[in-house]
Amino acid sequence: MDALWDFFGIPLLIVLVSLYYYYRVSVQKDIDSVRGKLQKPLKREAREMYAKEAGRLILGFTAGAVGMGLLSLVSPYAALIEVAAVTAVEAYLWKKLNEKYSR
Repeated sequence: MDALWDFFGIPLLIVLVSLYYYYRVSVQKDIDSVRGKLQKPLKREAREMYAKEAGRLILGFTAGAVGMGLLSLVSPYAALIEVAAVTAVEAYLWKKLNEKYSR
């Protein structure tokens, strides 16, 4: 059992933290927890759509973390490459999301 925790500990932690932020953003609509303190606040009507789209991005990252855990069974190097690619794509999409709603 300890070997299983050692093997899946980091992907499981990433999934749990991602699901926590999904809950905060999508259910509680607390977008201030994921936006920078220096960014200007969003308009009331934009907050709902921002929360919805940010929640989708967070779920995409969560799916990438699950994929990393499963892929690490086959090849740790492939899992590392996969999580790096998912992180790069998510960072780009997050930047586009902030640009869309910061106007």
